[in-house]
Amino acid sequence: MRYSSFLLSLSLHCAIVLLVFFWPSSPPVRLDMPVVQVDLVSLGAPGGPKAPPAPAPGPAQP
Repeated sequence: MRYSSFLLSLSLHCAIVLLVFFWPSSPPVRLDMPVVQVDLVSLGAPGGPKAPPAPAPGPAQP
């Protein structure tokens, strides 16, 4: 009885370790699809419209 429970425990532990190693963590990469390129920043032309000047700080109005 003791020997069979040892083998059962060992096989369950091995199965859990193998499950951790071989479980797919992400979907497979499709290498036959074209690459999609995305512009993260689109800059305007240099010297574009200027922002209005900020008002000068002064005393708070009541």
